[in-house]
Amino acid sequence: MSNLFPSELWLQILEIACAIPGELNANASSLFERPSHLDCLNARRAALSTRRALPRVSRLFNQLSTPLLFQSISLRHGRTLNALLRTFKKTEALDEDGKPSPGYGLWVKRLDIDFRRKRLWNYFQPEDLYTIFSYTPNLMVFVGLGTWPSLDGDLLVASLNSCLQLRNLSLPSDVLPGIYDHMFQIVTHISTLRTYFPTPTPHDIPNGFDPDSHGFQNLGQCKNLIAATSSDVWLLGNAERDARYFPHLHTLHWYNGVNVEFIQTHGFKIKTIDLESNSWTDIVPYLQHFPNLERVIVDAQQIAIPYLSMTGSRQSYIHPVPCRTVKIVGVTAYSSQPSHKRYTALFEFLPDCFPGLQRILILED
Repeated sequence: MSNLFPSELWLQILEIACAIPGELNANASSLFERPSHLDCLNARRAALSTRRALPRVSRLFNQLSTPLLFQSISLRHGRTLNALLRTFKKTEALDEDGKPSPGYGLWVKRLDIDFRRKRLWNYFQPEDLYTIFSYTPNLMVFVGLGTWPSLDGDLLVASLNSCLQLRNLSLPSDVLPGIYDHMFQIVTHISTLRTYFPTPTPHDIPNGFDPDSHGFQNLGQCKNLIAATSSDVWLLGNAERDARYFPHLHTLHWYNGVNVEFIQTHGFKIKTIDLESNSWTDIVPYLQHFPNLERVIVDAQQIAIPYLSMTGSRQSYIHPVPCRTVKIVGVTAYSSQPSHKRYTALFEFLPDCFPGLQRILILED
């Protein structure tokens, strides 16, 4: 049966069978564009039996599906990482110049490494982490979760520099103090990078930090950045005063304070704001600097509803300051699941706050 169809048609069918919507979107800058980690996990589980079966159907299916199965890899076990490295080494070949080619690692576009269950990483060697990047030169999205072991900044920089297509880099926030300078090297030297995390807050500033000599120094650094964090100290200095920096910027994550001068300079570029765990009232004083704001993500528990007290009882209604440009609002529940009363009040409040509202989306992370 498989021989009756052109390979191109089978490839398109297999791509649909293996795909997880949004997982490989290297342009994702907020929850509007990317699936949540829970969504990815559930989708992977649902597709697991199909993915396992495809390479066994026929030689043609094996040939067509194997590259698709290696496009996105999620590692939650130290032994799985070791097995993956063995596979990469086993499939190595020599290129036209006689140099080793990474084999199956060439197909990897997204890699998630989850350290949240420490007992599953008892046999983990940090060197394996650095090695895996050397086998994945086409990696576009890297996501690190959990509490990671201490990293060697020099080795991390050297290994990530081999990923010349990297777009999205997300590391656990607790690794930043140990690799502060090295993280900045990664951010400024990988020209394709569009989003990065963690971003250093004022609390992370080392002694002797001078924004005019330690922040972004020229227009070519991180020129493809599409999302920034409001408290990122690397944005101090030249970048906060010159609108020519970050010409593709369109998303702002409101986190741990705000750089007012940066907002005054770059606010006109912003079309999406993710308030993380902050209240909508935190942004109201700065709305004048966001004339093109179209989408907002709010935490259902953090947004202050003027006529709803903390106990859920109704009080006298106070009309909010309207933001007429916002068309889409995403609602998350970062802190805890809101009550039914709060959701009801929220859905009554949002149209008053955003008169041009067209859609309300419930988002998860």
